[in-house]
Amino acid sequence: MQTILPNSAFSRWFTGNRCQTSSVRRRELERRETFSSTFQAAGNIHCLSGLLWVTRDGDSKDILLHAGESLACYRHDRLVIEALENAILELTRN
Repeated sequence: MQTILPNSAFSRWFTGNRCQTSSVRRRELERRETFSSTFQAAGNIHCLSGLLWVTRDGDSKDILLHAGESLACYRHDRLVIEALENAILELTRN
């Protein structure tokens, strides 16, 4: 399954559009909501609340992020993130 990320300020930042100046973005996901994208720069995903299921392309292990947990992401990582319950996540770029 592939999810299309709309052309929003969030997606432009997430995919590496350099016109965005902030290095931190916060997003709320409803239960079962997903999005996918490719990191153009290294960064982190922080689960602030809820539960996230993260699938990284090329990695056979899926990752569950509970509230308070983080995942390091590398340049060119392709990810699919699904909220298993209502969640708030924060994306940071290094």
